[in-house]
Amino acid sequence: MNIERFLADRRPVWDDLERLLDRADEIELSRAQMQELVELYRRTCSDLNRARSYTANPEILGQLNQLTGRAYRFIYRAGHRARIWPALVQLVTVEIPAAFRRQRASVVLAACAFVAGALFGSIAV
Repeated sequence: MNIERFLADRRPVWDDLERLLDRADEIELSRAQMQELVELYRRTCSDLNRARSYTANPEILGQLNQLTGRAYRFIYRAGHRARIWPALVQLVTVEIPAAFRRQRASVVLAACAFVAGALFGSIAV
């Protein structure tokens, strides 16, 4: 593995993660921004594992450790600030119905298959 090329290829991801974390310190992130942050965090963790395998450079490893640690603290701290009941009400009243609306065709097809199976079974009995 060419470490210089690895650094050049992956540094934009790390910079994006750092910028997003800086923005998160100033304002509350939207759902899409949080999802982006989690994706960038996962990529950076993967890069940290690869870097540990191929180099012992303390500067690179230290930077990635610091960045992933900062992102970890932000991601897992964010979940503890929200109250469980309002989040549950939001899930049941907004998010689950929205998921059903997005997958309307699949839900209707599954319901038809279930009803057809029940009818066939009742006629067969």
